[in-house]
Amino acid sequence: MMKIYSFIVLTLSIMISSLSYAGNPPPASPTIIDVTAFITDIQNLDELNEQVQVDAILQYEWEDSRLAYDEQKVGKKYQLYQGDFQYDEVYEGWRPQVSIINEVGSPQIKERQVRVYPDGHVILKEHRTLTLETPMALQKFPFDKQDLKGFLIPFGFENSEVQLRVNPKYQILVKDYIRNNPQVDISEWRLKDYKLNVSDPIKQYYGHSDKISMLTLTISLDRKPMNIIWKVLLPLTLLVLAMWSIFWMNKEALSDRLNISFIGILSVIAYQFLVEGDMPRIDYFTFVDGFLLISFAILFSTIVESLGVYWLVKLNKDKAARNLDIFFRIIFPIIYVLLILLLYLILVA
Repeated sequence: MMKIYSFIVLTLSIMISSLSYAGNPPPASPTIIDVTAFITDIQNLDELNEQVQVDAILQYEWEDSRLAYDEQKVGKKYQLYQGDFQYDEVYEGWRPQVSIINEVGSPQIKERQVRVYPDGHVILKEHRTLTLETPMALQKFPFDKQDLKGFLIPFGFENSEVQLRVNPKYQILVKDYIRNNPQVDISEWRLKDYKLNVSDPIKQYYGHSDKISMLTLTISLDRKPMNIIWKVLLPLTLLVLAMWSIFWMNKEALSDRLNISFIGILSVIAYQFLVEGDMPRIDYFTFVDGFLLISFAILFSTIVESLGVYWLVKLNKDKAARNLDIFFRIIFPIIYVLLILLLYLILVA
């Protein structure tokens, strides 16, 4: 009975002490929070919904003299709180609630740890899975590079109360981390860089017009284009060039010529459906869209040319029909290649 009574008393005392401290304001005005972010894994990149899912370790450091203690008396270099129970119920200090405003769904926090040092220096680490909804610039697809962003704010605090700042050691740590951890890459993508930047304070979205501090986490990825090149662009190029054979066919075999042209056009349409199935509904042209359109237009021109040749034959102008075929034998591949190069220079280079 005494054990049960002691447990109840201990639990109530912890709850009361945590509640009594919960109303305390930040330790200073403003309280400076040094932020560091590590991307430990890129789990998924959903281009259709323009979302990226990453594993990240976020670290926050600040000073709170109210938590200072005598190291000699306590006998600890730092006081450690980890796990949900110790973080929520045992740790009595103030901590920031950093919100990522473009995060999709509920925050997924895997682990949390707080360290309090004798001088009142506090370090909070969170291991989180982030699903960020962020627009993508796909004009250069599949030669595109994406800068995917997350926006961090100290929820509930104005700029005069809490300010987020990038840890001064952060840039050196990022360069070393990317160099030593190539496994962070995801299929079809290469992690180029990630960085934290202080953004201009934005207006408080949940109340009056006071401003709040904000950091922007930018994840820079380069697409590996070979998958699209091997599966879409190269087969489509060979298919279009195969239509070149039409200009060596019998001038009077109109049905055979048209059959080959329509097969090519239907193949281009099939590739278009294949590509669109993995792309968001965007209102601008991508490189692949232009590539498909050029291929479609070139194949359509073979139909017009075949009809022109057949019409000349019917008018007994065999020489003119033959010259038209010869002209298209030369101009067809040249125009196709030049249009693709021009498209690349406009959208990619």
